[in-house]
Amino acid sequence: MLKIFNSAIIVIIYNKEIHQSKTLNRLAQSKLSFSNCQLVIWNNGPFSLDNRNVSQLISRGFNVEIQETIKNESLAKIYNLFISQFDSKSYIILDDDTDLNDQYLSEALNLGESEVGIPTIQFDNKTEGPIINLTIIQDHKYVCKSKDKIFAIGSGLVIGKNICDEIKEVYGSVFDNNFYLYGVDTAFCFRLNRLEKNERVIILPPLSHSLSRLESESGGISRFRVKERGYDVGLQWRYYYPLHIAFYKISKLVAINLLRVLKIKKGPLNLSYTLKAFISGSHYRNEK
Repeated sequence: MLKIFNSAIIVIIYNKEIHQSKTLNRLAQSKLSFSNCQLVIWNNGPFSLDNRNVSQLISRGFNVEIQETIKNESLAKIYNLFISQFDSKSYIILDDDTDLNDQYLSEALNLGESEVGIPTIQFDNKTEGPIINLTIIQDHKYVCKSKDKIFAIGSGLVIGKNICDEIKEVYGSVFDNNFYLYGVDTAFCFRLNRLEKNERVIILPPLSHSLSRLESESGGISRFRVKERGYDVGLQWRYYYPLHIAFYKISKLVAINLLRVLKIKKGPLNLSYTLKAFISGSHYRNEK
């Protein structure tokens, strides 16, 4: 008989060993009980792990499994595979650098099968999310309503089994495989919002998390993020916006980039990448 877990947690690590992950260290240090809890450590590259010691995590009660896709696989595909692999009452999505705390974990682990949990996100001692109806929510006691428009980052997201089933019934998968790295969480929120059942969304206690859009970076990393953001936004416009609104946004982006060429104003998005994503309907990595 297939085992049903109370919670299944995935931590995706990239370019680090297990012991270097802040998220996994916080789980190992937690004072909570993780009995009947599946933990998947997913190494997404670029190298295989040298050390697979997970004794500390096992001692906390976790059933631990390590998986590897060392070529930096699509996050959407990893999340969907994770959900399909384990029968669990809820699924918790985590990056490798999230500063977890027991208040968040306690509430996340106790969410029901028909609920979604999204954490309050703090960066540099300032609340940056979630965003509900275009407003950053400062108080995690906020009570969500059915038609609220909710957007949150993926790390710390908790999805009940019944919600997964409802999204799959409409879209065929929980996460949108058209997205690769950026926009995976945003596309999920678009899907969730369209269900118009956001009264089942619970705002969870704050987590401290790094946000790339707010950090200064080297030129190489910044160029990578410009390309990823361009494809992210183009795919959002293609799949989740009415056609007339998408064309309005494209026209506005063309005008802004013209001003950029004329050195009047700097454009927020790369026009070429955004248009390629919108026209092709595919992420450049999925085209290979």
